[in-house]
Amino acid sequence: MNRAAWMLSVALLASPVGVAIAQDTAVVKVDMAAQLRARLQTLDADSRYNNLAMFERSRAAQALAAFENARNKDKPEKLFLAETRVTIAETAAKTQLLDGEIIGMDREIADLNLELTRRENQRIAAENERLKIEAANREEEARKLREQAAAAQTALDQIEAAEQSKLNQARAADLKLAKEEAELVAGSKLPPALMDQRGEVFTLSGDAFAAANSATLSSKGLAQIRVLAEYIKITTGGAIAVQGHTDNTGNEAAQLTLSKARAESVVAALKKAGTPAARLQPAQGLGATVDLVNNDTAANRWKNKRVEVVIAPPAVQ
Repeated sequence: MNRAAWMLSVALLASPVGVAIAQDTAVVKVDMAAQLRARLQTLDADSRYNNLAMFERSRAAQALAAFENARNKDKPEKLFLAETRVTIAETAAKTQLLDGEIIGMDREIADLNLELTRRENQRIAAENERLKIEAANREEEARKLREQAAAAQTALDQIEAAEQSKLNQARAADLKLAKEEAELVAGSKLPPALMDQRGEVFTLSGDAFAAANSATLSSKGLAQIRVLAEYIKITTGGAIAVQGHTDNTGNEAAQLTLSKARAESVVAALKKAGTPAARLQPAQGLGATVDLVNNDTAANRWKNKRVEVVIAPPAVQ
C-alpha cells in the first residue's frame, strides 16, 4: 500500500463512517460466532450425543476460535472453515448416533430371529421385518450423511491445501528478498541452497576450506559465512544445524574427525559473524555416512566432501 492509500485508509477509519463500518463488522463477528457456538452448545446439551464426535467438536471449537481472533481480511475464509467444521461435527454426531442405533437394531433382530425359530410366531416375524426395513432406512440415511461429511472434508482439505500453498509462496518470496538484501549488505554471494524436509539447506563445498584435508576456512568460505550470517539475522527461522560430510577416502575415524572439525569451524565463524548462539546446535561430523552421489569419480567425491548449514523452519505459533 502506498503512502497516499494508507493515509486515506486511516482517515476513513477515523471518520464516523469508518467507525460505523468497524462497529458493524464487530456485530457481524459476534452474531456469526454466537450462532456457530449455539450450534455446538446444542450438541453438548443433547444427551443422545454424549461422548459422540468429540474430535470433530474439538476441531469445530478451534476453527470457531480462529474465526473470532482472525484479522478482518481473513474473516470470510475463517468463517467458512468454522461453519464447515461445525457442520462436520453435527453430521458426525448424528452419524455415530445412527450407527449405534443400527447396531442395537441388529441385535434386536437377532434376538427376534431366535424367538421366531422357537415360537414361530407370526407377529414376531412381522415385527422383525419392520425392524429390517427401518434399519435399512437408517443405514441409507447414515450413508448419505457420511457422503455429505466426506464432501465437506474434501472441500476443507482443498481450502487448507490452498492456504498452505499461499503461505509457502509468500515465505519463498520473503526468503528471496532476504537473500538479495544479505548479499547486497555483505558484498558476497550466499552458498548454494535448497529446501528439503529438514528446512533450508546451504552447502559449503570443498573450496570453502584452505586445503583438501583442512578445517581452516578459505577466504571464499569466510565470505560465504559472513553473508550467511547476515541472511540469518534478517530472516525468521528455527534451530540451525551444521553438519560436516566427507567422501569415502581414508578410514572411518579420519572421516569423522575431519567432518566434525570442519563443522566446528563453520559454527565458530557463524558465531563470530553475529549468528545468535542460542539458535546454533552443536556441530555434527557425519563422515561418509550421508553421500549425495556415488564416490566413483573425483568430481563426485568433491560433491560429497561438504558442510551443510540446515536452517529449520520457524516454529508454528
